[in-house]
Amino acid sequence: MEAGSKRWRAELKRWDMSSATYTVDSYRPEDPLCFEAWITAHIGPVDNEGEEIFQFRVTTPEFLAVGLSDGAPQWMRHTLLVARYDPVAIRRALVEYLTRIDGQNWDELATKVGRIAFWEFEDYLPFVEAQP
Repeated sequence: MEAGSKRWRAELKRWDMSSATYTVDSYRPEDPLCFEAWITAHIGPVDNEGEEIFQFRVTTPEFLAVGLSDGAPQWMRHTLLVARYDPVAIRRALVEYLTRIDGQNWDELATKVGRIAFWEFEDYLPFVEAQP
């Protein structure tokens, strides 16, 4: 890294569930050992008010086993595997990941966050007007 160049860091600004009924902290799955839930994390650069949306699935091995009961293969991406529903542990895992990564700019950093959560701009291509 060149002298004086700044490495970008990411932080969790806020998070919620894809539900108007529950928050991450108030959600109580019927069975905390067998569930699946989607969390929306608003993440942005440290010392900056900007944020972008990243989503990830939180699930348990038991829930996955139920899904595999028919023997069909299952893809997994943007998934945090947990033993039970515990919002404190889930937040800790996300924050710990964010503290371990950095980038030369926001795009590089957001791409690294996108390794664990679906980034709203993943695969985005700017519009290019066709030439006559």
